[in-house]
Amino acid sequence: MVHPITHRIEAVAFEPERRRWQVIDPALAEDFDAIGKIADGDFSIGSRDGDDDNWIVAVNGDRMPPRFLLWDRRKRAASMLFSAQPGLDAFQFWATTPVRYTSCDGMELNAYLTIPAGGAAHALPMVLLVHGGPWARDYWGFNAFVQFLANRGYAVIQPNYRRSSGYGKKYLHAGDLQWGLAMQDDLTDAVKWAIGEGIADSERVAIVGGSCGGYAALAGATFTPDLYCCGVDLVSPSSLFTLLGSFPPYWLPAIGLFKSRMGDPDNPKHKEMLTKASPLFSADRIRIPMLIAQGANDPRVTQKESEQIVAAIEKNQGTVTYVLYPDEGHGFVRPPNSLDFAARMEKFLAEHLGGRYEPMEGERIEGSTAVVKVIGARATVGKEVHSHASACLLKLTCLSSLASLNA
Repeated sequence: MVHPITHRIEAVAFEPERRRWQVIDPALAEDFDAIGKIADGDFSIGSRDGDDDNWIVAVNGDRMPPRFLLWDRRKRAASMLFSAQPGLDAFQFWATTPVRYTSCDGMELNAYLTIPAGGAAHALPMVLLVHGGPWARDYWGFNAFVQFLANRGYAVIQPNYRRSSGYGKKYLHAGDLQWGLAMQDDLTDAVKWAIGEGIADSERVAIVGGSCGGYAALAGATFTPDLYCCGVDLVSPSSLFTLLGSFPPYWLPAIGLFKSRMGDPDNPKHKEMLTKASPLFSADRIRIPMLIAQGANDPRVTQKESEQIVAAIEKNQGTVTYVLYPDEGHGFVRPPNSLDFAARMEKFLAEHLGGRYEPMEGERIEGSTAVVKVIGARATVGKEVHSHASACLLKLTCLSSLASLNA
């Protein structure tokens, strides 16, 4: 936090788990202490008036949408301005807890765990939710997509595996040239940790992600097929060669960074590593059902990425549902398409994890452009439910949260 006029550093936030403020300017210490006690959430200062008497404060908690307050520094008092999603304020959500686990090579890793009501007493079906980036991270706070999954009966773990940003350079660069290798091992270790802690049912674990998180879902289905019972892949690369070879013009200035961290196809040693790390070349090992979604106008991860892995799964007599949205790009923004994919995803997870789902009327949500191809047999073990208001609103917002996986 920097003073807008003097540019002095006044406070610094650290966020390995939840946000912790280190106040530098003693004049602000009482304000920060008092604001921190207003609600069980992490806060930030959005803006300040010219006299620095009034602050706009954003408070983000795991069980409530972000809220905005007016903080009067003279009175040391807050007044409510508005909730970012007031339609969700009346409903109950589930706590997200920071956890740590150790990788198979001894690296300590950070993750977030959300368990629905009553789940702590027995092992639950679990979704391993993998963030995209490729250099990004998950944060503690309200996540509509996570809450949507918890509403359907699933524990959710979000690993900030090596090469996640925000934990320092050592943590970030531990993922260099480790796509499909140590990075994937970190995800495997998160699942094993959750099973060992009695959180996850070892027979009912799904891997879900978008963009390079979707790559992790494909890699998990390919390289550790016995660990998961199904996978969901949204707009992700299936071959690291075609990904590096199809950068849109606005990504080209960063191609050197990608080659140094992912691998350089022109380097013989890297070429072998990239081949082994690309799910496309080992698609015969995919034995679990997959749900794959793609936007036809995606400039970053082209339609070819999804269609070549779907073709490979079909060739190897696997099971996959492929959903193409002709008017979408890298993630889905049109509400009918977002609702359509959310409906397909929750039913797919219910079929394989046994959770609840709200049946979709008709072949697609009205207004959606979904084009669907189903290959192979599908199980049906989920439970139909009548959705209540919070689940409907969460379904409307969960794909906007999922878009954060696709950075």
